[in-house]
Amino acid sequence: MMSALGTHGRVGLTAVGNNRDEADALFAKAVKILDDEARIALDHQAIAAV
Repeated sequence: MMSALGTHGRVGLTAVGNNRDEADALFAKAVKILDDEARIALDHQAIAAV
């Protein structure tokens, strides 16, 4: 599902755990990582534009 990220700005994610709480935690961790990486990329882009 990452292929849509570059072309459409969208990404899909399915988290599978041994139970709902574990899946929710995995999903939240993945979202945080994606948000952090996007923030870093935007910071680098802003610095490069200066």
